[in-house]
Amino acid sequence: MTPRPHVTLAVAAALLLGASIFGAAAPVGATVAASSQAEPSVQTTSTLPTDNRDLGNSLPKPNSGATPVNSGEPGGSRQAALFWMVLVAIAVIVVLVWRSSARARHRREEAGLDPVSLAKAAGVGLRTDTQTRSSTRSEPVEPTSTKRPD
Repeated sequence: MTPRPHVTLAVAAALLLGASIFGAAAPVGATVAASSQAEPSVQTTSTLPTDNRDLGNSLPKPNSGATPVNSGEPGGSRQAALFWMVLVAIAVIVVLVWRSSARARHRREEAGLDPVSLAKAAGVGLRTDTQTRSSTRSEPVEPTSTKRPD
């Protein structure tokens, strides 16, 4: 028995999601060991700017932030992986919906219940040559009208 393609794709997506969430997590003891050592001298620095041009501006300037150090920080590898997983999930959903609607449309055509073929057979909704217009205007207007806007 061969597995269905959409089941295989769903299993692969679930495995990728699980590996990216659980595989990229940092070990818990790694941060404790680094923070348990006390530094003999503590330096305090100010985060205020030396001039007053940036005071009151709540939006950071481009390229003024720090590069991500850990994979969980904004702009890190886990955030990029999440973006691509969401993008792939949306693409999979679109493909599955399209395929399902194509199959349903094909089944309707085989059963003779296609709306277009039913309308053609009943003669409903079809335009004849006399009903076709070359313009969307409701009444004809001469091309050289003497009417001017006031």
